[in-house]
Amino acid sequence: MPFAVFFIGGIAIHATTPSHFSMLGKRDSGGCARLHPDNAKILFGLVEQYNKGVVPSFHWNGQLVFDKKGKLTMQNNWNTLVIVEEVVN
Repeated sequence: MPFAVFFIGGIAIHATTPSHFSMLGKRDSGGCARLHPDNAKILFGLVEQYNKGVVPSFHWNGQLVFDKKGKLTMQNNWNTLVIVEEVVN
C-alpha cells in the first residue's frame, strides 16, 4: 500500500494500482480509501511535513494504549484529521 496514512488499525488512505483505477470513487476494499498514486503521494507528503506532533498511542487493532496506572500513553507521530465521504449518485 504505497503512501499509506493509517487512521484506524489497519484502515488507511493509500495509493492504488493501475488495475484498480476504474474503482476510484467506488467501494473496492475492506475499508481503506484508495487514491490515484499521484494524489496519495501529495497527501502523504503533506501529512508527513505539517502534522507531526504528540498523539495517543494505538495498538495495531486500533485500541488505545494505556500504561499500568491506566493513563493514556502518548508518542510523537502524525496528527491529522481526515474526512472520507462516499458520494452516491
